[in-house]
This record gives sequence, structure tokens and C-alpha cells, in this order.
Amino acid sequence: MSVMKSMLTNDLGEYRLFWIAPGSYYVNVIPPPDGASEGGTSLVINPYSQPAGRSLWWNPNNVTSTPAGNGLLDNEAYLPTFFPGTPDESAAMQVELQPGADVRGIDIRVAPVRAWRIRGVVLNGNSRQPMAGVPLQLISLGPASQILRTSADAMGRFVIPKVPSGPYLLAGVSQAAGVGRLMTLEVRDSDIETNIEFLPFYTVSGRVAAANPTALSVGLRVDYGIPNSLQINATPAADGSFTLRNVPPGDYRVFVSPIMVPQLMTPPTIPASLQNTYVKTMRIGDVDVLNSRLRLDRPPEAPIEITTATDPGSLIGRVLDSGQKPSAGAIDVLMPEVERRAQRTDLYKTTTTDETGQFLIEAVPPGGYRVFAWQNVADFAWRDPSFMRDVEEKGRAVRVTEGTRQTVELVSLP
Repeated sequence: MSVMKSMLTNDLGEYRLFWIAPGSYYVNVIPPPDGASEGGTSLVINPYSQPAGRSLWWNPNNVTSTPAGNGLLDNEAYLPTFFPGTPDESAAMQVELQPGADVRGIDIRVAPVRAWRIRGVVLNGNSRQPMAGVPLQLISLGPASQILRTSADAMGRFVIPKVPSGPYLLAGVSQAAGVGRLMTLEVRDSDIETNIEFLPFYTVSGRVAAANPTALSVGLRVDYGIPNSLQINATPAADGSFTLRNVPPGDYRVFVSPIMVPQLMTPPTIPASLQNTYVKTMRIGDVDVLNSRLRLDRPPEAPIEITTATDPGSLIGRVLDSGQKPSAGAIDVLMPEVERRAQRTDLYKTTTTDETGQFLIEAVPPGGYRVFAWQNVADFAWRDPSFMRDVEEKGRAVRVTEGTRQTVELVSLP
């Protein structure tokens, strides 16, 4: 999901979002932080205008004598909540906004959830001594995305209060000491006491077998749906060799830009010389890291071997509407099989039909896919598992092989 418009609620909890393009939307609320902001709470009148002209803006001093909290107990926390009142994205309800419509009553009730505490000590894996002042982030890996921050004290101890149940990534890096750690943990029904041992950064080497390796870039990216994920890149030498340095222990995905990248709102431009190039295999020893994550919990025992190929397949097809007439302007989406969708976001391909209902998708890496056509669908809706659940069986299964062109005929979905 990406934020299209946001605003603050007023003193009654009311909000009004306006000048919104027609379409389908999710609405969620992010509750205020627990406790006063650093430096106190600002008093603001007319928060929708900058202090200019006759706008009312009064903030000569911050109010610090009585910190403004949200009234929760020490074992309670708020989660970002979707309409009609759930922290789970998959259970959120879409709001349909028609042209010129004024949709009211999209009320969201926010209730606190039981929260827990995580505490422990940050240890230096080299010296086995506590590390003072190290910043830590606890990043939610569940549907309610949030980031909690803290720092180790002078004795290396840290405490993260008010943590709702769910999966998390506890992350910390000390560039000066050359150590760090990306550690997953599950918060269930009790407080957690755990130490986080910062291990020395790894050096990951490998080789790309390609006609022109220097035109590519190899990158490691943290293998979780985290905004602004850590990514480390290297450009191969003329012989295809590359080295990725200062890699903290953790789980990663390996990408080869610009031919294999995480799915972006705006896909990268691929030069003509690489249009037909795709990643065929990617291994580290006997482990396939093309279709799975790369787990670095110890120094890698073998280099990453990446093989490219230039014999992709293609898919040509025709889309008909419900009346068996050519469907012009239909949105056609080719996506990998269900079991590969989470890992291989780079395999999604989209196009639109011409006036005769024909479409062509080129440079398709070999493998199994499913192709769909819609007359009208929101951008990237097909990446939503809950959306696909109702239409999965209406797609057409296809298998693309090296250097061949597959033909398919589809009936467009509404």
C-alpha cells in the first residue's frame, strides 16, 4: 500500500479527506505516540496553514510541565487500525469512491491491545563485552507496520516497552566497531528477555556470468517488507567478479539491476543491450538463492554464482469481453505461480491490449505463470493476496520455455 492522502483529526476525532480521485481505497488511522514528544508538546492553532498573513499560529514555547500521553497503561499499546476497525491489512474493507461522491460514516474505532516488554543487553561479538549507546530498531513484520526505537544505556542494557504481539526484526548496526545484527523474534504472550549479539560484518563475494557484467549491479536487500530497507550494492568487474562488503548478519534477497529488481511503482529503464537478458540461476554452494532468501548467520562458505541467459520466451494473446468481442485497453498481468510470488516480484509483467484485443509480453524468463486480463483494475491490486483470492482460478496457466512464444486467449474480468 502507498499513502495517497493524509491529515490530522480534529479535537473531536473527526477527519475529512477531499479532492480524491475516484477509485477503491483503504482508510487507516495511526494513533498518536504514547507520551510527549521530545521537547514537550507544541500548542498549535490553525494547524493547516503556515504562520503567514492573518493565519493564527501560536507556539512561542513548548508545554513541558505536563506531558501529554495517550492514557494507556504500561501493558497496553495502540496499533495502526484500518477501516472498519482492524490492524490486519488482509481484513481491511475497501471504500469505493465514485466520481463526485461524498462518502460519510467511515468511522474507525481504535482500541488498545495487550502489549509486552523486550529487554536485554547488546553484546559485542568480538569482545563479548556490553556495547553502550548503540541505537536499536524493532521493526514489525506483521500486517500492522510500525517501528519502535531505543538505545542501549552505558551498561549495554536496552528496554523496549509496549510491544504488541507479532513477528519483529530487531536491528542494530555499529559502523565504527564494524559489527551489527538483524535478528528476528516473535512476541507472543509474555515479556521477552534476550541479548542481541552484534557480529562482525561479512564480506560476500561472487561472480556474474554475462556478456557484459559491468552493465549490471548486484545488490543485497533485507528480505522483509520494510520501508527503506538496507541495501548493499556492488558493480562486477570485467571478469564478472564482485564483492559486497560490510554486510550485517541477517536474511537477504539478491538482486541484479536493472534486469532483476524488487517491484517498484516505476520500473527501471532497461537498455536495449539487456532487453533479453535474465537471471537463469543463482546459487551459493548447493543453495538456490534465486527463488529463496540468502541467510547470513555465519561467514559465507562459497561465492554467489550468478548465471544469466539471453533466450527468454514471450507470450502473445487475445482478450475478449463477456460478449466475445475484442476487449481493447484491457490490462493484462503475467505473474509467477503462487508459491513464487512473495520471492520473485521481479517476474510480474503488465501490458494493455490494442484496439483488436491483442497483447504481447516479451522477455519472459522461463517458468510457470498465470495470466489475467481486467477491463478495469486499480494499479497493483493484483499484488494484494485478498484481491487475488477471489479471481485466482479465473486466470490462465501458461508455461514459458526458452526462446519460444506461447499463445493464449482470455476473457477479461470486470
